[in-house]
Amino acid sequence: MTLYLRLGGRQTLKSAVLVTLDFCQDDPLLSPLMSNCSRDDLEEHVGEYLCFFYGGAPNFYGPSVRKINENFYLTDEHFDRMTDYLADAFRFIGTPADLTKEAIITLDQMRDYMLFRLPEDA
Repeated sequence: MTLYLRLGGRQTLKSAVLVTLDFCQDDPLLSPLMSNCSRDDLEEHVGEYLCFFYGGAPNFYGPSVRKINENFYLTDEHFDRMTDYLADAFRFIGTPADLTKEAIITLDQMRDYMLFRLPEDA
């Protein structure tokens, strides 16, 4: 069974994204990154990407994570803050601790790619 299904599927991930973005919009480090995107677009893109990433879809048809992040000059601090908020969101919506931990560890595998420390095709 995929992590996507064990987490609760699309609705759980969409709920986690909503809560995560609420945390981010009040954060002085992350809120400036959100200023050039509509909230609806962020909810849709991040939600669909996480559905794909955690095994809920065979393909992702939106823009690549790297393409979206290329002008933001993201650091480990940005990545850590965002994943901390996602973990808080999972806890807030009642995701079991072991699944929350697995989801964050799995997402951390994208760190170097998202922070441009790996080649595009890695």
